[in-house]
Amino acid sequence: MMNLLGKPQKPALTYKQALVMNDYFNSDFKTLILDGAVRAGKTIVNNRIFSMELKEVKKRASEYGVKNPIYILGGVSSKTISNNILNPLLNEQPYLDIKWDKNGSFTLFGVKVVLAYTGNIGGVGGIRGSEAWGAYINEASLANEKVFKEITTRLSAPGARLICDTNPDNPSHWLKRDYIDKASDPEKRIKVHSFNIDDNEFLDPEYVATLKAQFTGVFYDRAIRGLWVLSDGAIYSNFDKEKMVVDLPPDTTFQESYVSIDYGTLNATVFKLWRLYKRKWYCTDEYYYSGREKQKQKTDEEYVSDLEEFYKSNNLKKGQAKVILDPSAASFRTALKKRGFSVKSALNDVINGIRCEMSAMNTGLVYWSSKCVHTFKEFGLYIWDEAAANRGEDKPVKTDDHCMDADRYFIYTILRKLVGG
Repeated sequence: MMNLLGKPQKPALTYKQALVMNDYFNSDFKTLILDGAVRAGKTIVNNRIFSMELKEVKKRASEYGVKNPIYILGGVSSKTISNNILNPLLNEQPYLDIKWDKNGSFTLFGVKVVLAYTGNIGGVGGIRGSEAWGAYINEASLANEKVFKEITTRLSAPGARLICDTNPDNPSHWLKRDYIDKASDPEKRIKVHSFNIDDNEFLDPEYVATLKAQFTGVFYDRAIRGLWVLSDGAIYSNFDKEKMVVDLPPDTTFQESYVSIDYGTLNATVFKLWRLYKRKWYCTDEYYYSGREKQKQKTDEEYVSDLEEFYKSNNLKKGQAKVILDPSAASFRTALKKRGFSVKSALNDVINGIRCEMSAMNTGLVYWSSKCVHTFKEFGLYIWDEAAANRGEDKPVKTDDHCMDADRYFIYTILRKLVGG
């Protein structure tokens, strides 16, 4: 295809997006689900369908004498709705005249669009009691199941349909079990299109290669291949001791330092020293004390004294390395601040933190010193919880995880933006 200047012009849709559009125009469906890999083009095509659906809703409602039909737009939060739907839609169609009201709803093409925040049950207050002429749910697998079902019960107007997109999750997830797996039942009128990363023909090949290199294991299968796979076995199967264990010279000059801490009473307490050198982060030292193993529990004050000694042994002053602390360690935080440490609460999103750490490992952003002996032991023992996976949950077994938690606190809190987290 050529444009008016005689230059090659990309088609408006990828092949997979064109298949979706064909189903949208020609299939008799009640629910349309696009699932699969990140950056595969699911949300882009759904955003276009959303704007077309509003025009169709206005036309259909007028035939029934309804002047102000309601349509539900769902997302995990107001931020994700803006980032994933409204901002991209306005960038692509800047002429759209969106009129907001004082309640946070807006009108477009004569249809009142009511927002539903699907991340928790409190996000559906604005839609209860209303009859909706359709709904679009972004990131459906992240939705609270009760919220998702509440939205579907609102779709009682004639011809109302549900559009949604999602990345894959556990194969026992309710969205997979109750909707995607029921697409073969003609009475359900569910259409599903599954995407992998290579379905997006518009992505730069170098970017795709970089993205593929960031993921390993279950996260690769889900984020790149678009598969609903079980989390099982070793979590950090990508840990390569030969490549990822590096001892820097003692006189190395570091640009920045942090100490991440996983705090325990009977369970182990861990300090990890992270230092920046030539745009790479090195865990150069670890402290590990288990009250259960030693049969002697330490007080907060004793741990603070141990931390002071840890700083001293690494030629660090308190002002040179902020502490990234386990957010549940309230009493220890107080004790640290009393003794002059600067403390930042760690972000404790376990699954996203694990994914972020795996990406940092795969892209050569993080390394460990040979001093980190407890860390290396835990890399081999840190596994997915098989029983939880069979219930549709992704979670690690809560043993042999103290060094793993301390590493994750630092990497997800400080480095997540560097690896797309």
